[in-house]
Amino acid sequence: MKKMGICYVLWVNLLNEKFYKKEEKGMQKVIFIIVFIVVISLICLMFNNAKIQNDGIIVSKDGGSDINSQERQLENEEKVTTTVGSASSTHSAGIFTPEDTKVLGIEIDMKKEEVEEILGEPYKTESHYEDAFDGDVLTYYYHFGSIRMEPLDETEYTVSHIIIDKPGLEGPRGIKVNDAIDTVIAKFPFSNEFSKDDSNRQMIYGSDEENCGYIVYDTDGNISELVYDYGGGGFGTYSLVIEVMDNKVKLITIGVMNV
Repeated sequence: MKKMGICYVLWVNLLNEKFYKKEEKGMQKVIFIIVFIVVISLICLMFNNAKIQNDGIIVSKDGGSDINSQERQLENEEKVTTTVGSASSTHSAGIFTPEDTKVLGIEIDMKKEEVEEILGEPYKTESHYEDAFDGDVLTYYYHFGSIRMEPLDETEYTVSHIIIDKPGLEGPRGIKVNDAIDTVIAKFPFSNEFSKDDSNRQMIYGSDEENCGYIVYDTDGNISELVYDYGGGGFGTYSLVIEVMDNKVKLITIGVMNV
């Protein structure tokens, strides 16, 4: 009887050992499956993040990267490519013309009497003698800036320059004082195929002998002026000169060469 009891205890212990071993193996399988799923999920997540980053970064041949260059490339592709004069441009806007000299209700070459009728009497008037005209040149001051008037003869004057130096007043193509210079450049044709010359001037369309636009840089490499000419640069040439400070429009001058 005692032997039977011992055998029973040994049999129960054996069964329990087999059961726990079987349960342990089952738990190991479950843990293995869970770890496998977690590892696969992490790999997929890392792959997706790398793909998203690559969509915004284009790696150059020298190993560097250009962030958001793909976005800039898409923007450039949306711009219309045109040819103005001898320059290929990525801006679809037209060149500067005499039509752009019509601002604030007046325009270049308008007679003095017409200006006074439209704008009223100036709050200040100056005159000084210039040899080139063998006569006096007038300057009318208004709330937006000033107007230069040159003599056609002893009695008749016409507008030769319109200067805007106050914010909030629109010049050609809606350009205003304090506008960012890159928004101004975008309003006219532009090509980056030209290099700066010895005078720190970079042509952006056309040439000196024809209708053109160019940028003038200071000694630090910053834009100091943006100039557009219509007429080849000689007598009768219309111009738009934009003075720049800290990459913003400081002064707008529209004019014509009468001498």
